[in-house]
Amino acid sequence: FSFMVPLEKTSIVELKHKSKLSYIYAEPNSELHLKLSSANEFIFDENESANNVFLQQFNKQFFADFDKPTLEKKMLEQNIDAFEIDVFAAKQKQHTFLSNYDLNAKLSDTFKQLIKKRINYNYWFCLLDFPAVNANSAKAKIVKALPAIMLESLDKTTVVDEEAMMLESYREFIAAYVTYFNSEANGFNTFHDFNTAVKRKCNFAKNHLSGTPYSYFVCKQLLEYCEKMTPSLVKELHKNFEILDK
Repeated sequence: FSFMVPLEKTSIVELKHKSKLSYIYAEPNSELHLKLSSANEFIFDENESANNVFLQQFNKQFFADFDKPTLEKKMLEQNIDAFEIDVFAAKQKQHTFLSNYDLNAKLSDTFKQLIKKRINYNYWFCLLDFPAVNANSAKAKIVKALPAIMLESLDKTTVVDEEAMMLESYREFIAAYVTYFNSEANGFNTFHDFNTAVKRKCNFAKNHLSGTPYSYFVCKQLLEYCEKMTPSLVKELHKNFEILDK
């Protein structure tokens, strides 16, 4: 069988067969041929689609390093120093896997840059998500700040990355980035009023993000928390999309 997916730009496409979900790297005006194994797994020709062969192997080997429930469980089990050591080591292993990959020369430059971004954004998501996960679990009144040295190499001028929007690790990073630094702006005090918390985060996002990343963050708040928000706040956030569309 065959099917077409209209793409305006390079994307990570989700392809589901029965209960099996696969992620496929796809570029506009390109063709991909794949087979379905008896184990319900998609098989790519390494000569025709080296990018996807790598992506399958990478996802299989490092699944736990990118799985949010697994990561957040570790955040509750370890202190920040031990956790950072683990996620930094994982990041290094992932970069090494890419650079030492047997068919590295067959991978497109665009694809390799995308994988590097995926690795790096996942690392920053892990660090920035740690304080909120622990504060929420303990129902703490104060969020514990990360050691300043851990954030020294975070370049805040490159936070808005339209090309990385296809990456789940970047989207998770955006949410964690806004949550952490909005908390910092509030003196790391937790918000007692839910609507105030959402409004402050969205205002912070408006001042520090732009384009698709900003739209994504606000949309994420609406999708996840709409039922808990006051009608006036929902209307205010929805109005932001109307302004962006003009």
